Amino acid sequence: MAVDRSIQIRTQEIISKSPVSISLQDAVTQALREKFGDDIAAITAYAASLSAGTMKGIRKATYNLPDDDGTLFDIPIVIAVTTPTDGDLLVPRELADTGHVRQWTREGLQHHSTQRLRFKRATKDLELVADAADGAAWSNTRASLAERKKELEAAESEAEGEE
Repeated sequence: MAVDRSIQIRTQEIISKSPVSISLQDAVTQALREKFGDDIAAITAYAASLSAGTMKGIRKATYNLPDDDGTLFDIPIVIAVTTPTDGDLLVPRELADTGHVRQWTREGLQHHSTQRLRFKRATKDLELVADAADGAAWSNTRASLAERKKELEAAESEAEGEE
């Protein structure tokens, strides 16, 4: 639900037309009562939509990648991805699928420049498991990634030994 600007406009009208000083909270309360009456579900949905817009810090915190040893990345306990229907979707690590992780890394590259190097490494790592289905459990894809990185390192070591 997009935030309805009519509440903001009506609140401004209530404040402007009030014959006495009125608090912002009282003006908003009056505007909400006028718009939604006693429809608690509508008021709750409006409040949730408004609150979600003010909680960008929750999303931003998901872009702080855990420290890694440089060989294999993992996602934080919760990641946030943008969906066309629900807006921000918070996905716990154990429920994340590979598509969520791919989308999260793309969004992370756009939103969090201080961790750009880690996200570039994560995006590069995901190329090693490009054949993994978006619906595959992240834990399974990460295990495949670890296996492929070991194989790559072994092949590189073998190539260095031949030189």
